[in-house]
Amino acid sequence: MKIAIADIEYTPPDLTKDLEAGGDQSKKSLESQVAELADSMKELGQLQAISVRMLNTLQERDNPPHENLVVTKPYALNFGLMRIVAALRIGMTEIEAIIEDMTPRQAKIRRCHENLKRMNLPWYEQAVQTEELHGLRQEEHEIAKTGRPAKDKEKEG
Repeated sequence: MKIAIADIEYTPPDLTKDLEAGGDQSKKSLESQVAELADSMKELGQLQAISVRMLNTLQERDNPPHENLVVTKPYALNFGLMRIVAALRIGMTEIEAIIEDMTPRQAKIRRCHENLKRMNLPWYEQAVQTEELHGLRQEEHEIAKTGRPAKDKEKEG
């Protein structure tokens, strides 16, 4: 389904802030990835849809998924930010999207998984994504009090 990009809540990437950790090399890498994606979208069209969710609950409007985000639009981006950036670069106003019913937390987990599957992802981005995913899983399942409870019991008795 095509959705107007203007109807999607997302935080545009602050490339200067996001790239401080990787320096000039990551900037070239990210810039080239966006440029390659934009060229591909210009030539072949959008090959993979982004994922969005409906922002129809007051709770999510009062507690937006990102800091400093004022929720006024009908959709929130789950994942596919680079596709939006590339689409805007080539002048697209609409983008193919799949509307999925998920919480902001589920969207973060899916976004981490998608980012970890990207080709040529620099090691420091892999580390950041893995750490974020690990933190989300720990929130979900709580931090283990001991390493291996079954093995610890065997040692005791």
